[in-house]
Amino acid sequence: ASTGKNRAEAYRRGVELIREALGEEAIIVCCGGLFEASVGLFDITRSGADVQGHWQKNGSHISSYALRIRQNIIRSCYNRFWYCDADALQLRRRSDIWRKAPSHLCLGSLTDEEAFSTVVNQFIGGGIVCASEKLNELDDDRYALYNQCMPIYADVPARVFGDWKEYLPNLMATPMKSGALGKWCVVSVCNWNGDSTGKFMFFPAMVHDLPPALAYAAFEFRNQKFLGVFKPDELITLNLPEHAARLVRLAPLTNDGSYLIGTSLNMSMGGEIAGFDGNSFTMKEAVSKFPCTVTVLDFYAGKITIRQL
Repeated sequence: ASTGKNRAEAYRRGVELIREALGEEAIIVCCGGLFEASVGLFDITRSGADVQGHWQKNGSHISSYALRIRQNIIRSCYNRFWYCDADALQLRRRSDIWRKAPSHLCLGSLTDEEAFSTVVNQFIGGGIVCASEKLNELDDDRYALYNQCMPIYADVPARVFGDWKEYLPNLMATPMKSGALGKWCVVSVCNWNGDSTGKFMFFPAMVHDLPPALAYAAFEFRNQKFLGVFKPDELITLNLPEHAARLVRLAPLTNDGSYLIGTSLNMSMGGEIAGFDGNSFTMKEAVSKFPCTVTVLDFYAGKITIRQL
């Protein structure tokens, strides 16, 4: 019998009934569905296709990780309505079929650079992070990657800057802020299109939401490397292998003082920090049991000293 509602209206009413039955305290995760008709009713919604344990198999674009990254970037704007879910990380190394499961669900052939890039994909989405592993069988270095993106401290997803001419953007910026450290930005530099030259450049003035300053300290997360101090119009250059990504923290230098310019635990490079006074730091309770190294820049009378805490 006709209810007088079109399909979107009927869908909306059906989801409303589910929410009413479960209550406001329940967390509802949606896989698919009608985005616009789901606003205000779901807590988490998938933003892309099922992930797989390889970067690209047999030249198939449909099975490629690049497709899933593109979906995550384009749909991350929905984080204002719910937490976006880029699907679970698959960081395993496995060459043998497990319990006759389909190969794309159980094998893992990602290189170390590709595995790190899949974690960066979670970071730039600004949503939730899921695991899809037998964690007790995961190699220690791959297990440690979860610490680098959990929790997600960014209030908003990354924004693309510069020219976006290829399938995936090369440059994105995530604005960060905390009571302990003020404001900074994390720039994601990505060679996800497989550029054989691997040379990428940007200057601080290009970066969205970067606080104004006379100069910026640049620190690269994966290699824990201080890149230098750059004026707003000075180029920062990185060389990346294919399918690799690097995260660069830009810390505004406004006056003489001691600045936290990088951390080793979380990709936000500061979101995990509860307090910092120049000579010591404290961690937020949720991550206080994990080891973390902080890199500090002392900036006095134009002279720079780098030290670690």
